[in-house]
This record gives sequence, structure tokens and C-alpha cells, in this order.
Amino acid sequence: MTQKQQEALGLIEEQLKGVPEYSPVRMAGEQLKGIINIDPDAAELLAEDLRVKGKGIADAEKEIKKLADQREKIRRKEQGGNGASCVMPWEAEDILRKFYGLRERSWGPGKETAEPGDGGTDCHGLRPRNDRNEGKTPERGKLIDLADFL
Repeated sequence: MTQKQQEALGLIEEQLKGVPEYSPVRMAGEQLKGIINIDPDAAELLAEDLRVKGKGIADAEKEIKKLADQREKIRRKEQGGNGASCVMPWEAEDILRKFYGLRERSWGPGKETAEPGDGGTDCHGLRPRNDRNEGKTPERGKLIDLADFL
């Protein structure tokens, strides 16, 4: 881990002191930790911004909440009732990256599948799979012959 990553991580930890474990602010902070883990260049910009009033993790989380609130209004109008709406992890990462002026993510929905060595991993360091067959029915009826494994 670089010195800038350690510095950014320390600032994140400082801002998360006393924040409840599963609160939205904590989740945003944890996502920022993931971003700097896979994108060392982001750490320097993030460290600078975290020192500026109005650029803290709680401020960034408010931007994510705006999207969740918009969705909640639409959901209530269409379906009625109470409840809460959420923001998908890649959407939250896009909001965080935009809020802090970091480069765009290179993984997940709306992005090309990452190639090895391009830094295209999600905030947990996982590489997106390109063999997902999303929306397709899996083939059925194929028998597996255990002799093929010997």
C-alpha cells in the first residue's frame, strides 16, 4: 500500500469513528476504501478532498441518498405503500467517483468487461466475469460423465 493510500485510509477511518456499523455513511466509507485499494491514483485526490469542508464522507453519502430518494418517490407513486429504495453498488461508486473527481470505474454494468492488467476490478478487487449469460436460460439436459474428469 502506498503512502497516499495509507493517508487516505487514515482520513476515512477518522471520519468513520463513531459511525454505526451498517449506516449509509459507513457503507460509503467502506466503498471508498475499496476504491483506493484498487485505484492507488485515486488516493491522493481523495485525501485532499476529505480535508475540505463539504467533501466529507457524510456529504458524499447525501448524494447517494438523493438517488435513493428519487427512486422511492417513483416507487411510491407506482406501487404505493412505505419502504425504502436502494442504490446498486456500481451506481454508488459512480456517484462517489463523480463527487470526488476520480476517474470513472471500468467494471460492471454499462462498462466493457475488464481485461487483465487494466485495473478493471470492482471496489472489492474482484474482476467482472464475461461469461455470465445474464438474462438467458441455462442449457439443460446435458449429462456429465465422471470418466471425463479422470
